[in-house]
Amino acid sequence: MGRGASVWNICYGEQPAMLVVAWRMESTPGNSDSGGLLSSFQPSQPGRGTCLVAGNFLWPDHDLPQDIESVRKCKLKNKTNLVLHYLVITPAGKMLWDANSDMELVSGFLAAIQAMPNKDTIGLGILPDTIYLWNEHRNGTPVPPGMEGYIVGSGTESSSEPVDSLVTTQMQSTMECKITSLMRGLPFEAPFLPYNILRAALNSKIIVRTEHHDMESFLLVFFYALTRRALIQHPKNERVREIFHDVFLCTDLSKLRWERKALWVGAFAPVQCCLSEELAALACFLAGVMSAQNEVVVDELRPLLNFKGSKFSSPPESVPIKCELIEDIFIQVKDVLVSS
Repeated sequence: MGRGASVWNICYGEQPAMLVVAWRMESTPGNSDSGGLLSSFQPSQPGRGTCLVAGNFLWPDHDLPQDIESVRKCKLKNKTNLVLHYLVITPAGKMLWDANSDMELVSGFLAAIQAMPNKDTIGLGILPDTIYLWNEHRNGTPVPPGMEGYIVGSGTESSSEPVDSLVTTQMQSTMECKITSLMRGLPFEAPFLPYNILRAALNSKIIVRTEHHDMESFLLVFFYALTRRALIQHPKNERVREIFHDVFLCTDLSKLRWERKALWVGAFAPVQCCLSEELAALACFLAGVMSAQNEVVVDELRPLLNFKGSKFSSPPESVPIKCELIEDIFIQVKDVLVSS
């Protein structure tokens, strides 16, 4: 998986499941020293998987968490320690980029979007290893309606506190998220942060995080899946490889910020050339939606342009990404794929 995460096919008792292993901040709520039964997403809910057990890997000789400091045998300076965390999730799934067809990828992603908890909670931590496709071979049954894809992960655990490994979250009425300086040292999830939150991290500012930001993270995961799928199918395409490295593996926040801008203004074209006509058109539309949400140039120049007598005195505001819009466009693409 990269980014300090790996996903394994396992059997939990006799039940097909997946083991997700990842480094997480020691201070993250939900990082208990031992596993426990979780009731995160109910199995009956379409588009949502279930986290059966979660906890930290422990050293066998003294029952302490396996962390970066003990592995490296050093004391980290000015950085929060990381512990090796695990999740056991079901049903058995496969990664988005392992889709056998465009229809499987689009249908699975649509199911996950429709299950997005955007009304009562903010689904923090949306990453490639939290969205899966139904694995018919391992589950032994055809895909149930609404379970073509599903979302599950650290952000879905039962906890009285919000969970996110990159932000210190204050659950107030405005959902204020203060990005800490820790991001500069351990930005495993930075490639999937919404642009405005990424910019806030660089400027050490507080920003209101909403479901509109979560939808941007969803779309970035989809772009990641498209790029990785194109790279699997065209392993010698160096331009696609460069995009995958620069946009989705980059840990330099300043560089990542500029790469994100380029993604919206045509830099994704080499990947689109490797896609079907339907997916290429979908990627082009989604890039425009993300660009419109952030109004990159306008927002940054707003203080300079907003002076008396300027024709830019009332520049256009950003257009938030709406879940209903993304759901509708995926439904339309699915219909086109059915008829083609």
